[in-house]
Amino acid sequence: MQTLEGMAESLRQKGAGLLCLQGDPMRVWTELLSDGHQIRAVFTNHDYEPYARERDAEVERFLKTHDVRFESFKDQVIFEKSEVVKDDGRPYTVFTPYSKKWRSVFKPLDVKAESCLANGDLFASYESKIFRGR
Repeated sequence: MQTLEGMAESLRQKGAGLLCLQGDPMRVWTELLSDGHQIRAVFTNHDYEPYARERDAEVERFLKTHDVRFESFKDQVIFEKSEVVKDDGRPYTVFTPYSKKWRSVFKPLDVKAESCLANGDLFASYESKIFRGR
């Protein structure tokens, strides 16, 4: 909670806010857009679980119909599954060759922090509301 409050304060100083909602994703997005929020872009991280992939695809399609940009970025992995593959493009099925390729591909520059405020001009200007359930 302190991290969210700190982030909310940082955004407030930049003229933006943080809104944390909980509920069915499609219902929440529908309500947000119906409530008149001027949403131009949504930024998220890839979620690799089957339910999450379906959810994100549905949300992306929905937002696209409302001219809202949807951007998803690499999350809890150093490499996506397509970034360390055999020379023929197929995935590894044996660990040792995979680990050797992984080490040969890895460069310290692959691990970098991304600022969520880099696109600060896309943040809405409103009062922060943390954990407002829907």
